[in-house]
Amino acid sequence: MQLKSIFIDMDGTLTNFNINYKIAYNNAVKYLTKLEITDPDILNEYRLDDILKKLEPIIDQKLYNKIKKTFYQFLVDVEHNAAKTSTLKTGVKNFLNIMKLNKIKLIIVTNNNSKSTNLTLKNLNIIKYFDFIITRDNQKIMKPDPSNILLAMKKFSVNNNEVIFIGDSWIDIVASNSANIASIVIYNDKKQIKELNKFKPSYIVNSYQEILQILNRIYNISYK
Repeated sequence: MQLKSIFIDMDGTLTNFNINYKIAYNNAVKYLTKLEITDPDILNEYRLDDILKKLEPIIDQKLYNKIKKTFYQFLVDVEHNAAKTSTLKTGVKNFLNIMKLNKIKLIIVTNNNSKSTNLTLKNLNIIKYFDFIITRDNQKIMKPDPSNILLAMKKFSVNNNEVIFIGDSWIDIVASNSANIASIVIYNDKKQIKELNKFKPSYIVNSYQEILQILNRIYNISYK
C-alpha cells in the first residue's frame, strides 16, 4: 500500500489551538437578539455554521446573506488575532520534513479563513511544505462535510487507500469517515479520548512521533 497524500487540519493539529470561538459565538448571539431572532433551538447551536444551517430555511435570502457575512466577520476577527500568536505543536517541523523527503503531497483542509491561515503558516515558516490549501473561503460546505476532501482527492488523483487525514476533532473524524479514508486524530487532553473515540477514528495519538510510527507500520515510510 502506497501513501501518496496527507490531508491535514491546521488549528489544534499543526498548531496549538488558541482561537477563542466563544467570543465569536457571543457576538453572534447578541447580533441575532438585536434582529429579534431568539429561538433557543437556534441560539443553543455553538458552531456558527450550524446556526446558519437552521436559519437559512426560515428567513429570506437577503437577510440570511447579511447574517452570514456578519458571522464570518466575527470568525475572522478571532481567527486573525489567534494567527498572530500561533505556535507549532511539538514535532511538526520534523514530520513535515520527513513527508517531503518521502515525496508525500501535503494538503491543508481547514475551516479557518484564508487570510488567517496564510498568516499563521507564514509566521511559522511552514507554508512552503504544502501543495494545496483549502480554507473556509474556498469551500462551499465546511467540514464535517467531506466534499472538499473528495475534491482534493480528485485534484491529486489519489484513491481512498492512498491518503490519510490528520486532525484533532470530531469534525475531522466525521469528514474522513464520510470520505471513506483513514484518519489519525491527535488529542490534546486525556479527557478527550473517550469523546473522540465515539466518532471512530482509525487511530488516536498524542504526538507526531506516534504518527510517524503508524505511517511506518502501514506504509513503510522511513522516519529515522
